[in-house]
Amino acid sequence: MSTTMDVPTRTQADYSQMQRAFYNERAQTLDDAKELVHLDFERAQRQAAATHAQMLLDFVQRTHPLARSTHDVPALFQSATAMPEGFRALDFGCGVGRLMEPLAQAGIAVDGVDISERMLGFAQANPALKTSRFYLGSGADCGEAPGEAYDLIYSHLCIQHICSRTVRQNLLRSFRALLRPGGVVFIQFHYYPEHMAGTVPLPHVPWSADHFSAEGTNSEADVWATPDELPLIYEDFSRHFDDLRLQFLTFPKGTVLFTDAYRAWFGHLVVSGSVGPRLAKRFYQS
Repeated sequence: MSTTMDVPTRTQADYSQMQRAFYNERAQTLDDAKELVHLDFERAQRQAAATHAQMLLDFVQRTHPLARSTHDVPALFQSATAMPEGFRALDFGCGVGRLMEPLAQAGIAVDGVDISERMLGFAQANPALKTSRFYLGSGADCGEAPGEAYDLIYSHLCIQHICSRTVRQNLLRSFRALLRPGGVVFIQFHYYPEHMAGTVPLPHVPWSADHFSAEGTNSEADVWATPDELPLIYEDFSRHFDDLRLQFLTFPKGTVLFTDAYRAWFGHLVVSGSVGPRLAKRFYQS
């Protein structure tokens, strides 16, 4: 399979319309929507706080106030545990708000973006999210979410459902515009270490593809990140963010499900970065 970008038979707008219709048509009830989000929704919801703990640790490592003395190690730890005043987060691909709930319940301001009006309707009806704001994205942006309003933008296992490198680039550009100076992006998606771009099975595509002709989404037609295209992933994120971190989550075989269609083993890849370089100063503060 070629790793070059496809010649699309449909436009980017057509692809986004297909994705919106997919979710709107299949999420007729809240239970339908939860099943689209995760096959074991209740278990996944219980795991949300732990997922956020890792994300917030990444955030505070990059942003905590620098201690006056680098010799005062306890002070460094103490400063790294304080959330900044006015902190606000944005969940891209929020669905019914599963990953927004732990933040909201902790008193952290969090908003949501999704491509599906029906998904957003279920999230808005959740009493736990009554103070959150919600925005309908076009598929390649965050809709009317305000610029430079967020300290953190995160997306958990959503970007993998977008089969177009061009669309993902547009999204990263949108994230950058919505983050405050020093803000952090934290993106998690599937990673397939046993494949290369040329062995990704259709209807899935490698990271380098622009597959506007996909007829499905939500794991029916995904992008598979592979080892040989890690330089492209780095290139795409580095166009918009600094101090990039690529972290690989390895699941021992037998502990999680194989993908049903191809029995392909996968892990997760988390890419995080910031608006502006700041980590060097923290590493070498004097």
